[in-house]
Amino acid sequence: MLNKITLLFVCTGLMLALQNCGSKKSTSKTTTTIKINTEVKTADVKPLTAVSFKKEVMPILVAKCSPCHIAKDNADGSFDNIAAVKREIKGIIYRVGLPAENPKYMPLESKQPALTKAEIALLQSWKDAGMAE
Repeated sequence: MLNKITLLFVCTGLMLALQNCGSKKSTSKTTTTIKINTEVKTADVKPLTAVSFKKEVMPILVAKCSPCHIAKDNADGSFDNIAAVKREIKGIIYRVGLPAENPKYMPLESKQPALTKAEIALLQSWKDAGMAE
């Protein structure tokens, strides 16, 4: 819907520009009236909400990655803070999305339930949106 509106504005601008590029001897002005249908169904609009590390990402990590990656004594590979997760998010998303039979699959040895597709999508959305706190 929005692409059609944008295209309409671009075409109208081009038409007006071409009309103004003609001979300057003409003193008559042309007015073009355009009616745009601005009705948008709410079902067509997806809300733009930011994914929160504290509210949405961290609870997934605590539920699915502990005790191995959420542990005080595990300085290497710990996901207990946002900086560590930001550094590792690409690998996290990759490994939790692998088939369970893959040796790199996480959670390792099924110590925790696998992440759902929705949880993996949420991690990806957080990454794509810039990894806000």
